[in-house]
Amino acid sequence: MDASEVPSTKKKVSWKKLNYFLKDNISIISDLLASLSIIFAAGIFIYNYFDSKVSDINAATIISENEKLALLVSNTGGNDVVLKRIFISVPYVDVKNQAKIKNIGALLEKDKSRIIESLDSKLYSSVIYNKYEHGNNIATTSCTISIEYIDPDGDINKKDFPETCIAATMIQNK
Repeated sequence: MDASEVPSTKKKVSWKKLNYFLKDNISIISDLLASLSIIFAAGIFIYNYFDSKVSDINAATIISENEKLALLVSNTGGNDVVLKRIFISVPYVDVKNQAKIKNIGALLEKDKSRIIESLDSKLYSSVIYNKYEHGNNIATTSCTISIEYIDPDGDINKKDFPETCIAATMIQNK
């Protein structure tokens, strides 16, 4: 007996049997599908409920100069927030400069971005390094932009963004 003559051990699916099974159990199958739909919808509802309670922001530096700071701030959380304060700190030299914001108390809606500019501020010792603007031959140090914001529950949150600052104290030009 060669390989072509060996009988198949696979069972053939009978479409008639499957049809009878579906007819006999259609109410169970439809109840099961309806239950799964309800469970899935409830899961989405619960996820959206908890996700909407999360407040989070992101920021990117647009301009950083001796007296001016501009940031692109995006609300990536599930609810609106209000911007409160912005600081630039250089931890190794104990510098913490506040950037006075033009639109303090600005509402930042969820899934929206906004450019936040400072008024004249004393940021001489915390200018953010930009290799295209400042070149490669300049000493730098780690620094942090901290943004404080208020969520709908009234809680003050703070988000830190690590940056690189110029490692020198700038003196105001008069």
